[in-house]
This record gives sequence, C-alpha cells and structure tokens, in this order.
Amino acid sequence: MMFTPEEMARITGGEWIGPPPTRGPACIGHDTRERLDGGAYVAIKGDARDGHDFIQEAGESGASMAIVKRRMDSPIPCLKVPCTVEAIARLASHWRDVLAGTRVIAITGTAGKTSTKNLLHHVLGSTLTGTASPASWNNAIGGPMSLLRARQGDDYVVLEVGTSSPGEIESLAGIIRPDIAMITLIGHGHLEGLADIDGVRAEKTSLLHHIMPGGLAIVHEDGHAVDVPDGVGLLRHGVSSDSIPRLISRASGILTLDDGSCFEFPVPGPHHAVNAVAAITAARACGMKDSEIHAALAVSLPSDGRGAISTHGGIDFINDAYNANPDSVAAALMMFPELESSGRRVVILGDMLELGDQSTRLHLELQSALMQAHMKSPIGQVLLVGKEMAALQKSLACENLLSAEHWEQLDDQAIREIGDHLTVGDLVLLKGSRGMRLERIPHYIDSIESEAARA
Repeated sequence: MMFTPEEMARITGGEWIGPPPTRGPACIGHDTRERLDGGAYVAIKGDARDGHDFIQEAGESGASMAIVKRRMDSPIPCLKVPCTVEAIARLASHWRDVLAGTRVIAITGTAGKTSTKNLLHHVLGSTLTGTASPASWNNAIGGPMSLLRARQGDDYVVLEVGTSSPGEIESLAGIIRPDIAMITLIGHGHLEGLADIDGVRAEKTSLLHHIMPGGLAIVHEDGHAVDVPDGVGLLRHGVSSDSIPRLISRASGILTLDDGSCFEFPVPGPHHAVNAVAAITAARACGMKDSEIHAALAVSLPSDGRGAISTHGGIDFINDAYNANPDSVAAALMMFPELESSGRRVVILGDMLELGDQSTRLHLELQSALMQAHMKSPIGQVLLVGKEMAALQKSLACENLLSAEHWEQLDDQAIREIGDHLTVGDLVLLKGSRGMRLERIPHYIDSIESEAARA
C-alpha cells in the first residue's frame, strides 16, 4: 500500500465522493490498457481524450479507486481533486520523501537523454534493483508517474526529464529532487519554446538547482560555467583535457578513461561513447564495481528508434528516427561511416521540428555534417522528407555535392518512391523528428517482401 485513503485526500487537497476505500492503492496509473490491480486510476483530460470517460474500463482493469476532477457515476470509489495532474505531482513529491533509501537519478539534455537513461538502467539493473521511466514519460505527467512506479526498497530509479518551454524542468526537478542529476548535452532543441541556446542552457541546468545535499551533478563538457548547490559534487564528462572523467580513446570497441580503466562497449559513434562515460560515472556513484559495469556495457545495444539496426528485405536500416535536432542529426552522421557496409550508404533525413524561426538555417547547416560523413565513407544517396528539408536539397543540388531527392511529406506515394530508390545490400540511416514517422519506410519494405512471399 502506497498511501492510506486519508493520506491521499490530505496530500491532494481532495475529498472522497461517498465512502472511501478500505485500504490505499497498490499502484497508481493513468492508462486503462495496463493492469491496475488494486491501484488508483488517475483520470486526465487530454487534447484528444478525457480520462473521465474510461472509469468503467479502469474498474475492469483492476483499479480499486479513481482520482477525478468532477463528480460522476463510477463503479469504484472516487477521490475528487481540484486538478488531477496537480494531484499526481503532489503524490509523487510525497512519495519522493518515502523513497529516502532509493537513489533518485534524473537525466536531461537536448540529445542523448533517452539513450543514456536506457543504458544506465541496463548497467544498474545488472546488479541492483530499480526502475526507469518508460518511453517518453518525461513531462509533467510522465515524470511524476515514473517516480510513483518506484518501490520502497529499490536501489535506484532513473528518471528522464524533458521540456519544451521555460520552467518545465524547474517544476519537475522540485518534485524529483535527484540524488544524481545528469545533463547529456545542451544544444539546439525546442527553440520554439526556449528561443535560443541560452534559453536551452538555462532550462536544462535548472535541474541542478534541486539536487539533494551530498548529491552529484554529472554534466557534459561545453565550456560554460555550471552552478550547483553547496555540498553537491560536480563532474564534467567528455573528451577535453578539463573533463573528469575523460574519454581518452574508443578503439576497437574499448573505451579507455583517463584513470586507466577500460570498458568494452560495442555501440558505434562518439556520442554514444560519451554517454557511456556518463553512465559509468553514475554507476560508480551508485557503488558498482568497474568489473560489474564492464560486464553490463559489453552486452549493451542501442534501443529501438535510437540507433538499433534491423534488416528489411535485404536492406539494413539504422533506425535513429525517434527524435531529431541539429546536434543529434550531426552525431548520427558522424557515427554512420563507422558502420561496415558492402553496399551503398543511403541517408534518409526528415524534418527537425520545433526549431522556431531558426529552422531554415539549422536545416541548411546539416550540409556540413553530411559532407563530413561523405568524406569519411561515400554516401551514395540522400533522401530528404519534409518542407524544411527543401532548402537543403536545393543547396546540395546547386553545388552538385551529393545525389539528393526531396519529398514534402511522407505520404504513401512518397514511401513507395523512396522504396524504389533502395536496393538489396544498402545501409540506410533513418533520422528525423518523431512526427515525421520515418519508421514507416522499413515497414513498407517488409510489406513488399510479404506480398512477394504470398505470390
């Protein structure tokens, strides 16, 4: 039991409609598609759906109570609160106090935060007990809900912290109050809401303001001063001489740090290697031995949508299309030449969204990263999708630099035409914002193969 019914009412400022349940919830959730056996269902009104319409389904999924904003007919007891999202935040903040023995780790950054979260959870979970934020649970709802998934007695919980406008991280950080705060990279992302790189830096570093006394900040090197509370340690990880720990080399899949330690890490790309150094640092802070960290890193793989490689119709796809901003696209292009291929190298890029009035310039600047990758290992074809990619295609064509095609949107016809440009043996990099849905391309290749097999 997480909270008693009386505690829930007091913490949220709510009141029970009718008799309260006889005992508190075993868990808290807001998705009726998941089992909520003995748990509390939180009804949240979104843009497309209102969770209050699914109270019946919540009871069928095992929920023993619901947290609601309005009075309604319900098969289960309901706690009426002023705001269900605020109720989650208050419950999570209280739960953070209960988790005094659990090391809370929060990760933010313009790029690499999800990959680092997954990698760190993989490493810590090899010897310790804990949880991590599910995919995309990094906002005002997902962050507190992720914290509420942690259990007393867990060694750790790894939380991803995202943002799209000023103040979001500050608010989440006040709830999470991490023991270890990590910033993977500060770059050009969510500029529609954060305006410029200074706005991004201010937003990301606000996570550090709420580190618990005696805690640790692990920050990617970028040459800017970082303030942490008194009594909090600060480590900058990267490859520069000022970084501690510093990545000296990553030859043959072996990461060598400045302290002489070595770790096997089979994932290509300098950005993944730097993220691994951050994970090593955090794992050490959690008490893991280097031998334990080494064993876990040696069997790590990129997660789906963030560099995982799969074969479809004889074509190898690197699916790094879960999200994109200028820094993550450049990092993916730097990694591309490191992968072995006996066939052509093809780059498929989709629009980078939410870049505001700097969007056109930042899309055009991808030309430099493309050419650097091309110089290391020739790129046979560049396929661009989205209105913002039009200027890049025109620039490449005018200067006769690379063979490039462009489609304004990824409709069915575009997918078929892109598929016609691909041949067996190609190594294809997919990179674009989530809204571009570039993963539909390998799915189309699969459908062609299935139809051929049936014929």
